[in-house]
Amino acid sequence: MSDRLASRALVVRPEARVDAILAESRRPMPRWVWWMLPVYGVYALEHNIDRLAEDHARARRLGEGLYDAGVPVDLEQVETNFVQVDVGPLGLSPEEALERLAQRGVGLSMTVHPTKLRAVTHLDVDDEDIDRATELIPRALGALARA
Repeated sequence: MSDRLASRALVVRPEARVDAILAESRRPMPRWVWWMLPVYGVYALEHNIDRLAEDHARARRLGEGLYDAGVPVDLEQVETNFVQVDVGPLGLSPEEALERLAQRGVGLSMTVHPTKLRAVTHLDVDDEDIDRATELIPRALGALARA
């Protein structure tokens, strides 16, 4: 699997990650986005609710793999499909970490917390994506921590 495929697992996708748009956008949201949000929600509830447990299990596996590799993850916070990585203890800013991760083909997103990044599992993420991300993220952040 290519690094690009691994990044598919964790990249911010505005059409699927409205929370990221709201938290990170510096521009007003287009009116059509607000009209479409309920449509996306209803579709997800009607077509994907039964598979949410898969997303949660993959997030848990990702969190545990990162934690075991020495990446700062609070496993008690991995309850849904979000995994938060605290880059502060590594001496990194989120911007530095995102740049290094992007060089490895992994896309995480910012959070409102000043030192945490977020990985999200979703419908397009499979077990291979989790394996690859578990391999790439520690390498990228480890290389940063030593720099």
